[in-house]
This record gives sequence, structure tokens and C-alpha cells, in this order.
Amino acid sequence: MSLSPENGDKVICLKNNWDELPLGDFHLVNGMVGYINELNVDANGKPIFDFTPDFLDRPFPQLRYEPKIFFGEKINPNKGKIFDQPNQFDYGYAITCHKSQGGEWENVVVWEEILNYEQHPNWLYTSVTRAKDSLIIYH
Repeated sequence: MSLSPENGDKVICLKNNWDELPLGDFHLVNGMVGYINELNVDANGKPIFDFTPDFLDRPFPQLRYEPKIFFGEKINPNKGKIFDQPNQFDYGYAITCHKSQGGEWENVVVWEEILNYEQHPNWLYTSVTRAKDSLIIYH
């Protein structure tokens, strides 16, 4: 895996975009996991790609995205309407418990470290309930 996204990379959407044209009944939403297709640039030289969610057979076409996120850089979103801002994606090969909420995966690995004793039981419950078939907990 390179730092720059490539065709076929698994990515996760990091921010809702209700203004993006939906695919049928589905909008581009935070936590949506899928794959990059057709990396390119638009007429203004801005990076774009087609994004196919893992549960659909067709992509959201020509989405502008912020490449700095793939390099671990924090971005300062512009003020203004969402359609003026690039979409936010990051690699989706391994994600945090926070990003996984609401989803379920066949195989889950939890790296357990207690950062907050009061919140830990809730965090651990959320982590382990993401597993469908197998669960490994490292502590």
C-alpha cells in the first residue's frame, strides 16, 4: 500500500455529504466503506475518484477528495457550503472502534488499552459487538 491512493484501495468516508447526488436511496455518509475506482483530476486540476461502496455494484462518480488525509495530515475545512469542499476519505483496511460504530465485520481484532476507566466498558462492548464471525482481543 502506498501513501497515495490507488485504484482498488479500500477506503472509508469520514464525513457525511448530503449534497452529493445519491445512488438510489444511498447518500455518501460517514463510515461508508468501499473501493476507489478511476482516479483522475477534474477540469480545475482537483483530484477525483469514483467510489463504490462495498454493498453496491455502482459507484458515486467523480468525487472530489482531500489527498492530504491519506498522508496523515489534518485539514482545516473551508467555511461555506459542503459542495465547495472536497470529500474526506481515509484508508479503510483497519479502522478505529469509533469509526466502526453501526457496522459489522466478519473478522475483528481489538487492541485493548484502557485510556479512560469510566468509558472503557462501553468502548469494549462496542468493539466486540462489531464481530460477526471471529474476534481476537489483544490486551
